[in-house]
Amino acid sequence: MIDGEVRHLAIDRTFVAEDGVRLIIDFQTSDPEGGDVESFLPSERREYQAQLQRYAEVLAAMDTRSIRVGLYFPMVSRWVEWDPFR
Repeated sequence: MIDGEVRHLAIDRTFVAEDGVRLIIDFQTSDPEGGDVESFLPSERREYQAQLQRYAEVLAAMDTRSIRVGLYFPMVSRWVEWDPFR
């Protein structure tokens, strides 16, 4: 239940790292047009931030561990990670 509604969420990957932090990962197969990775990554983070925030809120209701979220871009071998509660 999120905001009084039944919601179905599909988290690509979540696990607890060796340091005890739960990671929530969303895989992205998109790549930057024109090859400008440095401006592409912040744009993608803004686009998916609310979705990953929802995932973190749901898992935080079930798990007391610290949570970090991130986007993985296998096409450009890049990882963008942040704390969803800051």
